[in-house]
Amino acid sequence: MEVITRDTEEVRAYFEALEEGMRYLDTVTAHFRPAMNGDRLIPYISLPGKTLYRQSDLLRMLEENYVDMRPKRKRGKSPT
Repeated sequence: MEVITRDTEEVRAYFEALEEGMRYLDTVTAHFRPAMNGDRLIPYISLPGKTLYRQSDLLRMLEENYVDMRPKRKRGKSPT
């Protein structure tokens, strides 16, 4: 029967993954902004059965509200 301690490889890997997840959550919550600040920011035209938006308004809204959530890779490490 194997004794599992905090020095066991699987336990260490689990806690490292947990810490990485916590760092990610800290980053997300630090940069969180409600989508469109709760407002409708895009002008539109409403027709029976359709709502029309200008492409330029959509692109502007996306650019103003874009937040990059991808984790930054550390230098020197291979992505494999």
